[in-house]
Amino acid sequence: MIDINEQLERDLQDIGVDVMYYYPEALKTLPVVTYYNISEKEYASYDNTEAITYGAVQIDIWVRNNPAQTGRIAAKIKECLCNKGWVRETALDVPSGEDGVYHRTMRFSKIF
Repeated sequence: MIDINEQLERDLQDIGVDVMYYYPEALKTLPVVTYYNISEKEYASYDNTEAITYGAVQIDIWVRNNPAQTGRIAAKIKECLCNKGWVRETALDVPSGEDGVYHRTMRFSKIF
């Protein structure tokens, strides 16, 4: 079994934005990218040992006062992850609140 979160964090190192697990405790330092594992399962096994793992993750982009910035960061994430074998499953904007924080969510999967 592989640690999907550890692999994803390594794969996101070159996007030029802070990356953290799950959810930013304080939305003070933006932009930030957060992530978490949404699905992980055995894809194939040999001799009762997991040989191939399927994993899916959610990535969230958080920016302040600049909705277009979520798109630019999303494009960097897509390029970075797809070059490392991830497949983008979906991406969508989440309605923003009155605090000026814009949020885009993306899901990616990969066979390890």
